[in-house]
Amino acid sequence: MSNTVINTLLLLTIILLVSGAGYYLTDVRQTQELQALQETRRLAELQFAEAEELLQAEAQTEQIADETIRKWRARYKVVPAVIETPDVIEYLEGLTARGFEQIDFDLKGVTRTPSYSYYTFTVRGTAYFTSLYRLVWNLENTRELYHVRNLSLRHVDIMDENPTTGLERRLSMVDFTFDLRAYFGGSEGLSAPEEDLLPVPRTLLPASAPVHNSFYPLVRTELPPNDKGLVDLSKATLLSILGKRAVLEDASGVHELTEGDEVYLGTIVDVDPINIVVRARLNRGQATEMVELRIDRTIQSRGADVRVQPIDNNGSNRR
Repeated sequence: MSNTVINTLLLLTIILLVSGAGYYLTDVRQTQELQALQETRRLAELQFAEAEELLQAEAQTEQIADETIRKWRARYKVVPAVIETPDVIEYLEGLTARGFEQIDFDLKGVTRTPSYSYYTFTVRGTAYFTSLYRLVWNLENTRELYHVRNLSLRHVDIMDENPTTGLERRLSMVDFTFDLRAYFGGSEGLSAPEEDLLPVPRTLLPASAPVHNSFYPLVRTELPPNDKGLVDLSKATLLSILGKRAVLEDASGVHELTEGDEVYLGTIVDVDPINIVVRARLNRGQATEMVELRIDRTIQSRGADVRVQPIDNNGSNRR
C-alpha cells in the first residue's frame, strides 16, 4: 500500500475522530450543560420571586405592626394596679356633689380574672337628668376605666323648699339605677403608662351634655308652685311704663320689669310704651299663650285697672 493511501486513511480517521468529538461536545455535553444552566436560571428566578413576595409580606407586616403599636400607644384608659372601695366612693362622690337629690352606692363584690379585676357596685338615686348624664359621661370617657351597665331611668317630681325664697317648689328629676364596674389590677401592658397619655380630642368623644332632656315634661296638667316668688301677671297691677321698663305692683310690693325678665309661668317679651301694654309668653301647662297686661285708659285717672287677655296667633286680642 502506498504512502499516499496510508496518509489518506489516517487523515480520514483523524477527521472522523475530530467530528465525533465535536458532535459529542456540541450536541451531547453542551446540551446537558445548557439544560442544567437553564434549570439553574429557572430556580434562581423562582427564588427571586419568592424573595420579592417575602419582602412585600415583610413590608405589610411591618406596616400592620406599626399601626398596632400606634393604636396601642394611643390608649387613654388607666387601670390602676391597686384600688380600694373608699377610693371609688370618693371619686363617685366628687362627680355627684351637685344636681343629685340623693344617691346610694351598694358594693356587690369583687371579681378577679387572670388579666384584670373589678368591683361591682349598684348605684341608685334621684337627680336632674342633665346631672346624671354628666355622671355617666365622666365614668365612660375619662381616664379611669369604669363601665356602666343596666341603666334604668324613670321621671319623678320632687317637692321641696326653695332655699332662696323658702317657698315650695317642684323639681323635675329622674329616679335611676345602674350597675358600675371599677377595674383595677390589670396585667402588665394593659393600662397605658401615665407618661404616654395624650389628650383625647373632644371631637372623638360623645357630646358631654344632652341635646334634649326627654324627662322634662313640655305639657303639664297641674301648674307648678311659684317657688321663686315671681310676679304673677294674673294678680299684678300695671302702674306705669317708663321707656322700656314696666312698673307693676302685687301683694309683695312694687316691681320693675323689662323685656326678657322672668315672671311666673313665663317671660316678658315686649314692653310697649306707646300703647301702654306689657306682653308676656306664658306656659300654662297644656298650652303656651301670649297675654297682655294693660292700663284701661277710660279709668286711668282712678288708678290702674289690670286686664290679662290672651292673644291669638295673629296678635289680636280674644274678647
